[in-house]
Amino acid sequence: MNILRKMSACLALFFAAVPLLTAQNRFPKPDFTNGYKIPELSPLPSAASPVERLMLSIAPYLQYAVVAVLLIFLLLSCYFLYRKRSRRGVLVMALATVAFFGFIIGGCICPVGSIQNVAAAVFNPAFPISPVVLGIFLLPLFFALFAGRVFCGSVCPLGTIQEIVNFYPLKVPPLLDRILRTIPLFYLGFGVLFAATGIGFIICRFDPFVGLYRMAGPFFILTSGGGLLLLGVFVARPYCRYLCPYGVLLGWLSRLSSRRVSITPDECIRCRLCENACPVDAIMPPSPPNQDREPMRKSLHRIILLLILLPMTAAAGGVTGYFLGNPLSLLHPRVELYRQVSTELAAGERPQTDESLAFRSAGTPVAELQKEVSAVVSNIRLGSCILGIFIALAIMARLFNFSKRREQKDYQVDNSLCVCCGRCYNVCPRDKRNRIMLKESE
Repeated sequence: MNILRKMSACLALFFAAVPLLTAQNRFPKPDFTNGYKIPELSPLPSAASPVERLMLSIAPYLQYAVVAVLLIFLLLSCYFLYRKRSRRGVLVMALATVAFFGFIIGGCICPVGSIQNVAAAVFNPAFPISPVVLGIFLLPLFFALFAGRVFCGSVCPLGTIQEIVNFYPLKVPPLLDRILRTIPLFYLGFGVLFAATGIGFIICRFDPFVGLYRMAGPFFILTSGGGLLLLGVFVARPYCRYLCPYGVLLGWLSRLSSRRVSITPDECIRCRLCENACPVDAIMPPSPPNQDREPMRKSLHRIILLLILLPMTAAAGGVTGYFLGNPLSLLHPRVELYRQVSTELAAGERPQTDESLAFRSAGTPVAELQKEVSAVVSNIRLGSCILGIFIALAIMARLFNFSKRREQKDYQVDNSLCVCCGRCYNVCPRDKRNRIMLKESE
């Protein structure tokens, strides 16, 4: 329990300091395009009952209650995973997460979508971000540094609903799995780029499960969520493994985790049951015997080749991203407005859209809008260039990781891939034996 005490003390200091990090105390509203309207709180009339007045007065603080519940759920997940080594406890937490963070609060606010709020606030000082959003974004990352991806296992409303429906997990071919795992890098990069440059919040807009939690949304989003859940019956956590951008950050930080999932509490007997039970292929087998290993010279040649290709790959990614900036800029609302207004003025037409009507009614010179659009396009080009370099370097880093020679005697967990579901606990015969002996001693 020492690690839980340390986490609690650090988090208490964190929440005491968070209000000093931001001048705004308002939660930015997510960008919904499915017709959903966030209800606005308005002052109650003087005839309102004392109970109604009390509820209205405490409503702004309910957001902090959500952060407190998130903290409690993370601590309980650590307790069940590391202290009790209980798959059943992890499942109970997953059900509680689906109920509270899913159906009760509608899947929002969520650390996955908060990436965009943080990116927008970092690159645009005028964008407001509250301590609530900052806390929800940082808490799972903080826990990943100490306890791995416990958030993914039983606290994420997007991951837990997939965990619950995964009844018949099938293995994905290793090569296909590695290729598909690069998609979240692109999703993370484009999500940050779009939020930072003002194009929009695409991660929230295409969230496949919020619509299911709210029982409302565009047909495409609802069918996508349903399709992912249907696929998730056989392929474990398809969204988490092959789409989730927040999982990329958790995977990076979990590599530094001081606490890791251990398959067996004592001696590994190499029965391979854990390897077969892991639904996300996060368990690495022991190193092969010396006679079966790849020669050192061949491994060294491959690493040298990757080092030679590294600068060229980064340059190619940057150039590709720069030229991609022009078509991406067409998605920006101000660029779209400028194109619409210019087309209307050139054809001598009246305003065709509400945005065009509002702009032309305000009497703002088109030259001023053109200047603003030029700055927007330049920012998007620069951002997409950096994005191209980032993706190229991230892919090369993965290739380097695959090329490393691993020396391990027993089956071990890859902490960056493990989602802390506890399935390997249930199948390990050594773990079962120890639990039986512990019960007998009690």
